[in-house]
Amino acid sequence: MDRGYFNKTVAFLHTVNDTFKDRKMEEVYSAYTNAIRELIELPGSEELEGWTIIVDSEEQDGEEYSDVYLADDQEGKAAMDFIDWNDIIDLPIDDRISRELSEKLGHVLYEITWWGFTRSSVNQQREELEIKGEDAVVEFSSISAIWMEDQEEGE
Repeated sequence: MDRGYFNKTVAFLHTVNDTFKDRKMEEVYSAYTNAIRELIELPGSEELEGWTIIVDSEEQDGEEYSDVYLADDQEGKAAMDFIDWNDIIDLPIDDRISRELSEKLGHVLYEITWWGFTRSSVNQQREELEIKGEDAVVEFSSISAIWMEDQEEGE
């Protein structure tokens, strides 16, 4: 955060992600500043030892997009949705598309904050999914609703 990469990262996130096009830069900066502060304080775990965060390019319906996921030699490829931030904080990153560190950070931050801008809000979303069970229709808050909830809580 103190070397200017964070400012470039937030500018990248604000520019390339449609989710933030209607948000002021200050709002996006504040949300990611709080998330980064929380990430910095996490002790880490060995739960996902041997896994790597992959940042790659994919194409669907003629549109290219960034795909961020977990991979290891035994299990293969896995989504990062609902993964506890503490379990991924110290994982290595294999970025196959970014030109600079700020873009790499932007791709990973966007992915881990998809379901919330705090560790507790992401874990809460996961718990709600687990409670509803496999056969139930699961309703998730939209990204905008999560954004507002996290900002109101001041987390």
